[in-house]
Parts: sequence; C-alpha cells; structure tokens
Amino acid sequence: GCRCYAADFSDFEERLFPQLKDEDKRYANPDPEVDALTLDSTHYFGFNEIFICKRHPDDKTFIAVTIDAGGTGETQGGHVVVEFPVQDYPQFARFDYVKELFRIVVEHCRPNEAYVLSYEWVENVGIYTEDNYTIVPPVGWFTWVANKGAVGFLPLWAEYEEADDGLIVWFSREPVYSTDEGALEKARALRDRLHENGYLPGDPEADPSSAQVAGP
Repeated sequence: GCRCYAADFSDFEERLFPQLKDEDKRYANPDPEVDALTLDSTHYFGFNEIFICKRHPDDKTFIAVTIDAGGTGETQGGHVVVEFPVQDYPQFARFDYVKELFRIVVEHCRPNEAYVLSYEWVENVGIYTEDNYTIVPPVGWFTWVANKGAVGFLPLWAEYEEADDGLIVWFSREPVYSTDEGALEKARALRDRLHENGYLPGDPEADPSSAQVAGP
C-alpha cells in the first residue's frame, strides 16, 4: 500500500529527491535533444487536487471534484472526476440537470473520453485484463464521443446531442444501474458498436473476447 510522508514532512527530501533523480522518472522535453530542465519540460509525475463541497461541516456525504494533470508517465493521463451521492442530491438523478453538467465538463476540459457512471457500472460494462489494462472502456448513462462521425454508427435506440466537436450519447432518460440487465445489455451493445468502428478509446487491435476480466 501507500506510505504517507511523516506528519511534519521531516522525510520529504529523503523520499522525494531520489525519485526526481531517477532517469526514467525525471522529466520529459518536447525536443529529445534537450536534456536540461526548461519551462517546456513536463515532469513524470502529475499534480493532483481534490475539492470537497458539503452543505454543512458535519455532513458525511459530499460532492468531490478530483483533478489530475501534468504527468507524462504511462498511467499519468490527466482526468477530472466529479463524484456525487445521488441519494442525498436528487438533482443528480435528473436527466436534464446531469446532461447540462456533463456538457459543461466536456466543453471546458475537451477530454478524449468522458462518462457518467458508477464504480459498479464500470466493472460490468468495461472490459479489462487481470492487471486492469483497458481493452474496451465502458459507456455510461451519458458518454462523450469526441468525433461527430460516430452518429452514423449509433444504434436506433441511442440518442445524442452535439457538444463542441463531439457527441453526448445516451440510451436512457432515467439513471442506469448495474442491477438493471436491460440497461447493461444496451450499454454493452453501444460499447461494442462504438469500439468496432473506432469511436471508443481503448486498444483498437484488441479482441474483446480475449479479455480475462470483463463484465458478465
């Protein structure tokens, strides 16, 4: 597991500096011929910030926004995660409210991929190897497709709306849950249609049937 720094950060330099001097985890430059640290250098490790919003200080439920950016490592892709508990914030179960929030996120962040889903949903719709390498990512209640050309490959029961340079796609006007087999079937069918035609990120050469871990 993770080992935290000492409460007074007395071991900060001792633990951090050796990592910074690691040739493979130091920094990357746009020009490979330049070895010096410059304003254009990007560090291997990214930056992480989390913002927690509560109605009252003693609330046990909250909305959290996590932002990761700036890394160059293989698993350091930037991302924004907005977490919310539907049971205490009913507006997050409303179709128009969530779609508009999703639109704001994708238009400001311009992601390669984006979804509205639960952790349980991810496990049932995404396809992964045993070491969690993504073969085919999931689709969610709402899914961002960063190419408007995908509209010609959507199933007839899928709906969409243009946003920025892509599409917001959905197949239900009610929240979807991992206990709903009908919703899961539609999600997997949409996932496969988008992946087969190159509109869903993931490994385009991978055969989903080769997955060692996948949703049922």
